[in-house]
Parts: sequence; C-alpha cells; structure tokens
Amino acid sequence: MIRWAGRQERLNIPYLQRVWGLVYPWMIYQGVSMLVTFVFAYVMMMRDPNFVATAGSLTDHSLRLSEQVYQYYLPLSVVICLITIPLLLFFILRDRKKEVLEGFTAQVWEKSRPWGYALCFLCGVSACVVLNHVLMYSGVYGLLADDYESSASILYQGSMALELVAVGLLTPVAEELIFRGLIFRRLRWAVDAVPAMVLSALLFAIFHGNLLQGIYSFAIGVLLAFVYERTHSLLAPVFVHVGANLVSVLLTELEGLQSLYLKGNETAFLLVTGGMMLLFVIAFYLFYARVRPACVNDGTTAGTLSHEREDQYGT
Repeated sequence: MIRWAGRQERLNIPYLQRVWGLVYPWMIYQGVSMLVTFVFAYVMMMRDPNFVATAGSLTDHSLRLSEQVYQYYLPLSVVICLITIPLLLFFILRDRKKEVLEGFTAQVWEKSRPWGYALCFLCGVSACVVLNHVLMYSGVYGLLADDYESSASILYQGSMALELVAVGLLTPVAEELIFRGLIFRRLRWAVDAVPAMVLSALLFAIFHGNLLQGIYSFAIGVLLAFVYERTHSLLAPVFVHVGANLVSVLLTELEGLQSLYLKGNETAFLLVTGGMMLLFVIAFYLFYARVRPACVNDGTTAGTLSHEREDQYGT
C-alpha cells in the first residue's frame, strides 16, 4: 500500500523554509560530488612523486588533476550515487514521518501492477528517442550542440557496462529521489499537480546545466512528474527515467543514431521517429487508461493510521 499526501490547505511552514526544502536536496548531491572529487584529486596529488607545492607547479598540476577527474568521471559518479542515494532515502522517510506527525490528509492507494512499470519503461525509451529526434530534425541540436558535446564526451566514455550502471541505472535513481521524491512531493504540499509538475521540471532542466539538455530535461521532467502523480509510487518515474537513459547509452555506444543522421538516410530517420512516436502514444495511452491504482480510503488523517498499516506502505 502507498500513502499519498497531496496539496495541504493549511501548513505552518514558513516561506523561506519551503524554499530551503526545495534547494537542499539538490545541494546534497552537489556537496557529495564536490567531496568525492576533492578526495579523489587529493589522493591522486599525493601519489604523484613529481608534485611540488609551488605556485607555478600547482597551476600545472591542477590541469592534470582536472583531466584525471574527467577521465574517471563515471567511476566517481558511481561512488557519488552510492553515497547520495541512502542520504536522499533518509530525507524521504523523514518527510513521510512529517506527514504523519503533522496530520496531513492522506489517501491510501494500492501499488501498481508489474506491467504498469513495463509501460513506464517503454514510455521512457520511446520518449527519449522521439525528443532527441525532434531536437535534431528541428535544428535546435545544431544550434546548441557545443555545450552539450562537452558534457556528452564526459558521460559517454569508458566501457559500456560502466555507462549502463552509472548513467543508465544509478543516476536516474538518484535524480528521481531528488526531483520527484523530495522536490515534487514537497511542491505538492503547497500547490496543485500541474504547477508542481512544471516547477519541478524547470528545476530538473536547470540542474543539467546547458540549454540543449535543459529543453530535453524539462519535457521528460513533466512526464516523470505526471507518472509519479498518477501512480503515487516513485518506482514508476524511476522506470521511465531508467528506460530513457539506457536507450540513450545504447544508441550512443552502438552508433545506432549516427547512421540515421547522414545524408541520404532521411527516410530511415523519419521512419524510426514515427515508429517510436507510435510506440510512445500506445504505451502512454495504455498507461493512462489502464494504470489506475485503487484508492483504499477516501481520505483520512495520516496521524490516525495504525502502525500496522504503515508498515505496508511503499515510497
């Protein structure tokens, strides 16, 4: 069972505390990233027998350290996610306890069926391909590719197995805990679903740091928030996000998209785009029409729920 607390008309949470509650989940990830990167750089620096702490040598050495950090970005991102995910889960569980203690009005919902998560995965796969093709075909990619290429060269390096684990699995889980599990849910305490979807997607877009990824992330962020609102389960947007990232890694590494962008392959490009668009429409329609978790109660005070029932709740 899943307990869901939506918009609350009366919450005694000061405005600045609300804003801080939307900012610090993001800062946790950034702080862990900085700490892990600093420790890695320090270890590499101490292991360098040629290191001499002078002003000139520090400048040269910092350039070499930057190159090493970029070279080991994926292993470092695995470490960052493995540290961050438990911290984020702690704050999510604390939020759920807060909802109980504050007496939030809660509805209890059944969990979605496994095939519902399969539809979420297909939505993520098809949405990723369609959005990337639209950005490519519209010319937006050509205008904004410079900033993205530098990020892509860091993300898509090393072995495919490491990319699948880091970019395809762990990063989506960490980002969903931040932007849907904490930020979106906290927005829903104060505003209705649509404003919360738009605001959380906007923050998700800003988080990615460049305009091209921002456009893509905003569109996919709205979808992720909608799926979470529909199912009340964090597993649903995780499956969407994992599907999108996995297909992105696979198509990049297997060069499945590059051949479509060559001159003379416009027909294949449009056929793939149309096929993936049809897949998205079918998967999303089935998700919207058939994935309807049943509401167990019509609304009760979260503080009155029995501990025995709470043990059954998912996140």
